[in-house]
Amino acid sequence: MKNIYLWLYERYAVPKLKDLNKAHTEITATFAERVGLSQTNRLRLDDLTGNMRLQWGAEVFALGADSVCA
Repeated sequence: MKNIYLWLYERYAVPKLKDLNKAHTEITATFAERVGLSQTNRLRLDDLTGNMRLQWGAEVFALGADSVCA
């Protein structure tokens, strides 16, 4: 099952999420600069928020719902 999930994610979700990821990176970079985070903490912030967005974000939910309803 994990192989199927990974295959679907890489071939279906990743291409559709690329534009959203660019916006996410810009937003977190701006925030990190405003609060004066170190480079290490900027990377941690980007990883943490990116992981949360991909697991719980509305755009990922919508992609899943779209694939089920299609």
